[in-house]
Amino acid sequence: MKEFIFAAMVLLLATAACGEANSNQIQADISQADQSARAVEAADAPTNRQAAAFGMVPGEYTFTYMQSEYVDRAMDFQVKVVLSADGSIQIYSEHPSGSKHPDIEFEGELFHHASGEIIVALEEADKAAAEVGGCTGVMVFDPQAKIIRSC
Repeated sequence: MKEFIFAAMVLLLATAACGEANSNQIQADISQADQSARAVEAADAPTNRQAAAFGMVPGEYTFTYMQSEYVDRAMDFQVKVVLSADGSIQIYSEHPSGSKHPDIEFEGELFHHASGEIIVALEEADKAAAEVGGCTGVMVFDPQAKIIRSC
């Protein structure tokens, strides 16, 4: 972007030096330089599916699976989260079979929902859900607090 600002300043100075005759061409050159700079920025930005877009690096993490239907947080439990570079996610329980908590296995993708929340989209319809979190069936993913909210 710095290059674009510098180029625009040079072109403006050239306009003043060359007079009115070249001003249309110079304005077209500025517009083209702006479009090129924006295209480069867009290409460098992480996509919605890339792990970096969610503030995390690919890897294995321990999260708390928060069960929204219970006020008592004692019902929450730890899950293992495996995050891939492309934003795909696997979630599974660290509790052995037969424990008080069921084994959970989810596989989906992280997605920035229109609500502003990061969700675990298990299917395409989750991305367009009117509500997320709680007992809506769409899990909310909080990378800072390392919590997955669901029901």
